[in-house]
Amino acid sequence: MRIHPIALTVLIILAAALDPVHPAERTAVAIVTAQSKAVEADTMDRAVKAFRAVFAADEGVSLVDTAALDNAAGRLIREERDSPGKLSGLLRATGASKALVFTLEAHDGRHTASARVLDIAASAFEYHTGETAESAAGAADAAAVLAGRVALHLSGRLDWIVGLTAGDGEQAAGVRLSWASAKAADGERYVVYRSTRETGDFDRVAEVAGTEHLDAGALPGVRYWYRVRGSYARTLTDFSEPEAGHRKPALPAGLDIDRVLKQKTFAPPRLTLAAEREKAARDEEIMKPLYRHPVKLNLILLVARSYIKRGDVLVLRDFEGHTADTGNNTLTLDGPASAYSIGFKSKRLFRFREKAGDELFERLLANALFYCVPVGERETTLPDGTVVFTPLLEAIALSMEYHKNDRNWRERTIMFDTDVKEVREKIEKAGQVSR
Repeated sequence: MRIHPIALTVLIILAAALDPVHPAERTAVAIVTAQSKAVEADTMDRAVKAFRAVFAADEGVSLVDTAALDNAAGRLIREERDSPGKLSGLLRATGASKALVFTLEAHDGRHTASARVLDIAASAFEYHTGETAESAAGAADAAAVLAGRVALHLSGRLDWIVGLTAGDGEQAAGVRLSWASAKAADGERYVVYRSTRETGDFDRVAEVAGTEHLDAGALPGVRYWYRVRGSYARTLTDFSEPEAGHRKPALPAGLDIDRVLKQKTFAPPRLTLAAEREKAARDEEIMKPLYRHPVKLNLILLVARSYIKRGDVLVLRDFEGHTADTGNNTLTLDGPASAYSIGFKSKRLFRFREKAGDELFERLLANALFYCVPVGERETTLPDGTVVFTPLLEAIALSMEYHKNDRNWRERTIMFDTDVKEVREKIEKAGQVSR
């Protein structure tokens, strides 16, 4: 049977009238608010307007009028913030399926906007997020950013940053970060933040397209805490859990032992004052019993020279200051470029300090040569809570001279070579590994 075109058009119109095409279903959302006493009324008003404006423009959301319930809802939020049952009962009659609980708090000038998503049917909070502004002027912007994130959650497109890892001293070039993305959306980027404290203020340091980043701007040896968040559709997602890492501090540069030995050709200064000569004589009495025989000193240098040239053993000198940790048998030295710590297996150096006195010990230490092998890092917490790592070396030997350059240095060197078998063997092991 052939249907006339006009009749077919009528049938289509009637069918459309009887079975209209519905637009995509929208989520009925109720917004309830509360503020702390420290928040000014006009600041709260601007923040609420910015928060509501995002959902008013969202085609997937249908806002429910809750003006008549604002006072009662605000009281519940302030007095029973973790009681979703009572809040759900209050809002159930509105017909909303979700409630957005928006709060604004202030402390020391900083304003923190937070939002929780309440599933009214289940009487349970399903999502919680926050955003901080440094002042009241930024509260509205923080509220708008917060609303965009909640809108992503309601749409099911909110990403979650998981599995953040940070290199912990593995690389000298920087801190290597990597993470996973639970629901990565097309075109999403990631923002990296860091702080020197786990609960401190996090500064934005990078924005990247992938899920890896090398933080080359991190200071060597400083422990940083990192957090990552996604940036999608001009909206920042939630922070990842914080993860700590640090950039490997560089080892101090070792000296060329042959060049050091060639420099020792000068005669010590002539002492003209009687008081100076008397003091030098007293110092000599303290040091003379500890002088090493030249033959033994030459033998030590002969054995060590090949390891020094390969870099297995570092020879260090010339530092700007030091700190002695007698309890741990450790000296921390401030070098021209960075600090480093040297540990000693025995207390011989520190016992000598007690006998020689600070003035003589400081002079000898300033003219000392340290023979060391790297053994790791030393962790120190500064008074402000920052954690720093310095290269940790172990002393195989230490020579201390009354004068830095002295043609008779082989007869006038106090050599603290270790008497611990474990440490004596380290120089041998260092050489074997590099062969």
